[in-house]
Amino acid sequence: MAQDSFGEHRKACEASIQAALDAGIIDSTAQALPISQLRTLSDLMDDPEWPIVGGKYDNVTPAMLLKTEEALGILPDVVANRRKAAGGAKESPLLKLRVAENGRKKAQA
Repeated sequence: MAQDSFGEHRKACEASIQAALDAGIIDSTAQALPISQLRTLSDLMDDPEWPIVGGKYDNVTPAMLLKTEEALGILPDVVANRRKAAGGAKESPLLKLRVAENGRKKAQA
């Protein structure tokens, strides 16, 4: 299939795969199956009739596509990158309350 005929999802998919291959993040031989699955999912989402393809509802979702990318290790960890940019992980107020409550419960026992 010529890359010019790819839809937007497939073009983005191919760009992500190529970048991951160039960076040595994925191995095209060892991870051939999930790479193939990612291409298939992106092709389904590019179908002009999606999500009703051939008269049948196709349950392929953007989340499924992203989960496949995540499983391959080619989806950037946005949360980790934000924390890193902010100077490290910050302890949330809710976490502080939970830790304090657990400490009180242990002291009472």
